[in-house]
Amino acid sequence: MDGWRVGPRDVLEKLEDPTQIDDVDPKTYSFRVYVHMETGDTRYLHLNTGMWIGSGVRRGTEVIYDAYRVS
Repeated sequence: MDGWRVGPRDVLEKLEDPTQIDDVDPKTYSFRVYVHMETGDTRYLHLNTGMWIGSGVRRGTEVIYDAYRVS
């Protein structure tokens, strides 16, 4: 997965500090991802060629994101 975050410097700095992450409003920054999937299982080969995008937030030590296949 590749991605980027964009927002004011002070907000991005808080996202790097585990003690302040939960105080950051997700509306104050953008977090976008591009997901790469790879499998050798023939049942899921269609995932290898899909284009997947998503957005996410940080909560504590977790990164939570939603990914969607673009067709």
